[in-house]
Amino acid sequence: MCKQKKKYTLAYPLSGYLGQKNKRLNLLKKTIRWVLGTVLVVILLVYLFISLPFFQRWMAGEVASYLSDKLHTRVEIGRIQVSLLGRLIIDDINVWDRSNRPLLSATRTGAQLDLMRYFNDGHIIINSAQLYGVKANISQAHPDSALNYQFILD
Repeated sequence: MCKQKKKYTLAYPLSGYLGQKNKRLNLLKKTIRWVLGTVLVVILLVYLFISLPFFQRWMAGEVASYLSDKLHTRVEIGRIQVSLLGRLIIDDINVWDRSNRPLLSATRTGAQLDLMRYFNDGHIIINSAQLYGVKANISQAHPDSALNYQFILD
């Protein structure tokens, strides 16, 4: 007669619960990875889109149109480049005064913006600015009249 060994099994009453918890944790990890991946892809696509010359010229036209309406004078902008780190470069700016004479011309204008401040409280802070190839024609029609750029300050 052969003796059979008894098999002892340990019963873990929480083993089913732990398995469910691991499945939920894995699902949560996958969801977080998917959401972060999607956000990164969207940011990358937006950056690539705003880097296209077509979009830069279109944005320049929109900004020039807005400034023309706001200042009631002619404004031309060649191109606007925006980086995700807050760098703004504007090429070929031309502004005329209300007498339709050239007031300001710049081949390139650059600015570093504080984006964190903008997203926190909506204020645009310029940390640094550069102007290249600037030509300003400041004049006064009569000694008692305002300068030709006063409408911009008002």
